[in-house]
Amino acid sequence: MKLYFLLLKLRGKKMDANTFTVIGAFTVAIISGLLAMTASLSAKEKEIKLTIYEKLGIDTHTILERIHNNSQCMRLVFEKANNPNRESLIEAEEAYALDIDKIRELRVRIKFFDEGCFKKYENILVLHGSLSPEITGRAKSGQKAIHPSVNYTKEEIEYYKKQLDILINKIDETKEYITNKTAKEYNKTISSSKRIIFVTILLIVIFIITFILIPLKYHENKAEKEKVTLVHS
Repeated sequence: MKLYFLLLKLRGKKMDANTFTVIGAFTVAIISGLLAMTASLSAKEKEIKLTIYEKLGIDTHTILERIHNNSQCMRLVFEKANNPNRESLIEAEEAYALDIDKIRELRVRIKFFDEGCFKKYENILVLHGSLSPEITGRAKSGQKAIHPSVNYTKEEIEYYKKQLDILINKIDETKEYITNKTAKEYNKTISSSKRIIFVTILLIVIFIITFILIPLKYHENKAEKEKVTLVHS
């Protein structure tokens, strides 16, 4: 809108050759710079970025899905089993055993990718890492292990069901959040050069419109100068 009013203001005014040259050179410099930026976004660089985002999204989905299934399996034991004991929950957890090395590797990759995603992922690891040993009765620092044959009380069953529900919901939210974030960066990388090309074309159009609305002021020719001299003689 501001550009439109500026063009209206300039319309009817004439531009001398020097101004034309300066503006033309400036416009060409901008366009050349934008084209150079577009060229710098090489196909190889984009391919690397796209591969990274795609792999990060898939790996995050896979690992969080595994943690989800691990938690869901324990939740089903509390829901379906009669008088479940720690041994039953240990077996349920081991049915969907987690690859700790891959979980840690993904943690580092997410840290490099996005701080918000990292915090959400880290929160899942902390919640699961504290709840799982508590449920199965495995010894933690400063605590005594509970024998696997010991049954849960009704209060413990209800408490752990609620805690697992909270964890499962947070896993689903985190999985959705990180997947959307990586997909957004993936699509942004694909369309990055398109935006620069659009700006370049827009500048060219503005440049053309400007010189249509602002005619070039040519120097007076010799005949006009002589006419003026005769009139004033």
